[in-house]
Amino acid sequence: MRILGLNLRHPDASACLIENGEVVFAVEEERLKRVKHWAGTPLLSVAACLEYANIKLSDVDVLAVNRDPWANLGQKLLFAATNFRGIRDSAERAKLNFEVLNLRETLLSQFSDSDSVSNIVKVEHHTAHIASAYFASKFENSAFLSVDGFGDFTSMTSGQAVGKKFHVNSKVKFPHSLGFFYQSITQFLGFSEYGDEYKVMGLAPYGQPKYIEKMRELIFKRENGTFELNLDYFNIGRNRSFSYEVVNGRPFFSTGWRPKMIDLLGKNRDSNDDVSEFHADIAASAQLVYEEILWHVLRHLKTTTNCNSLAFAGGCSQNSVANGKITEKTDFQEVYVPPAGSDAGGSIGAALYADSQYSSTFKRRELILSPYLGPSFSKNQIERQILEFEVEFKNRGIEYKQIDFETKDFNEIANQIAIGKVVGWFQDRMEFGPRALGNRSILADPRNHNARELLNVKIKRREPFRPFAPVILEEHVSDWFENPTSVPYMEKVLKIRENKQCQIPAVTHVDGTGRLQTLSERQNPKLFELISSFNKITGVPILLNTSFNENEPIVCTPKEAIATFLRTDMDVLVLQNYLLVRN
Repeated sequence: MRILGLNLRHPDASACLIENGEVVFAVEEERLKRVKHWAGTPLLSVAACLEYANIKLSDVDVLAVNRDPWANLGQKLLFAATNFRGIRDSAERAKLNFEVLNLRETLLSQFSDSDSVSNIVKVEHHTAHIASAYFASKFENSAFLSVDGFGDFTSMTSGQAVGKKFHVNSKVKFPHSLGFFYQSITQFLGFSEYGDEYKVMGLAPYGQPKYIEKMRELIFKRENGTFELNLDYFNIGRNRSFSYEVVNGRPFFSTGWRPKMIDLLGKNRDSNDDVSEFHADIAASAQLVYEEILWHVLRHLKTTTNCNSLAFAGGCSQNSVANGKITEKTDFQEVYVPPAGSDAGGSIGAALYADSQYSSTFKRRELILSPYLGPSFSKNQIERQILEFEVEFKNRGIEYKQIDFETKDFNEIANQIAIGKVVGWFQDRMEFGPRALGNRSILADPRNHNARELLNVKIKRREPFRPFAPVILEEHVSDWFENPTSVPYMEKVLKIRENKQCQIPAVTHVDGTGRLQTLSERQNPKLFELISSFNKITGVPILLNTSFNENEPIVCTPKEAIATFLRTDMDVLVLQNYLLVRN
């Protein structure tokens, strides 16, 4: 059975393809459109799925979408009827829902055989999130939690999964949302673009939670393991004007906080203002309150399910600082967060859920062995791109040559990193999800005190308070990190051992932590060999790993990798089996 999954009209639109129970391909539309967080119908992603499998859309048995316009319909209609300021918002939601309900016609504009797709399955948003985590985990019986801003009028769903059944214990409905709380504080701090929440997470360790008591006035715990916003401070709910729009594929959210929040916390930051100690203290306070609410939810979930394992997805599952503390702060012993816990992963979740319902051969097993599910490029395609830039390489003093990975001789590249060079690393299939996990990465020496400044100022061109991640050989994790565990998708932040922090300053955050990626040879043989070579040279089994981009989506094609290499101060580019070096 073939199932095509779509994250449709949510941010980070994406598509994935399942064949006979295996996820064989997945890609986010932003990587192909080159527009961050693209939120339309992912037509290019659908085309990429079909091209990978060499099939037509009519060869797909089920098309699954992670949005159900009919879910919670009564509550939606009641809200619209009693919200005189929500007419525009309701019209915008109706437009989005119309595209879901008329998906076949939308696809017909791109694929001539779309009318033959008869089985279109609409999967409720949080059900898709849960499926993306639980069905990709090793768990047969676990608690589940999905938390985000909103999806299908819901912001949180929790319960227990057994086999292929989901038993829901509790939900939090619009307008209350932990994700919206964090998003609004993000906007209050002057980070107004969609997806900027990670900036607050990175800023928080620079501050002190001086405003914790005031921050607790914004969101309240409830006895049943849920929570409520104090709507006096938020521009959402009945007769409020908060809106979400998609303009030329880009997601836009209006301001989520009300002026009363200034009375409580102080003056908000304009996006052009410098980041001050006050802003760091607000970020620290918000992160701590977010965690308090999450522990409250999880402790209640543990009590009601008595499960030792947790499958966690939704936008809030991208808060890697909190994720690293779950087993410490709750009684859950194992936590699985997928490589794309955010809306992008909804395409995989919708497809996996449809597979569990419609396929007679569906089996509970670890379906996703790798996050490397995107496009790859042949040797000939890469050679053509290099020849296209050959004159420019010569003019800029860039030399290139072929390298042989079959001999497993990675010493030349490891030596370049060890002497302080910054390396663009482009290999094989692109990662699915928001983080570069070693196939579209920029790599550097974690021992280099200047690496963070060099990357932030000259290559990434981003705020100086944002940290960089260590990728570490799995067998060495316990030597370098406290409370070691497997972290294959960079989804948790752990404390770096105090006696090791001074050895890897480039990846040690101000609070002594690191958002690590653990790596086995099975996961990524080439990156494993490169780090092993670096370890032999330096005695450090770690590299600094950040995404291969410059304020844009992660590079997808060889041409994009070369263009980024040329317009930044990157020293070396390893483009599949070609080595390019600046003199």
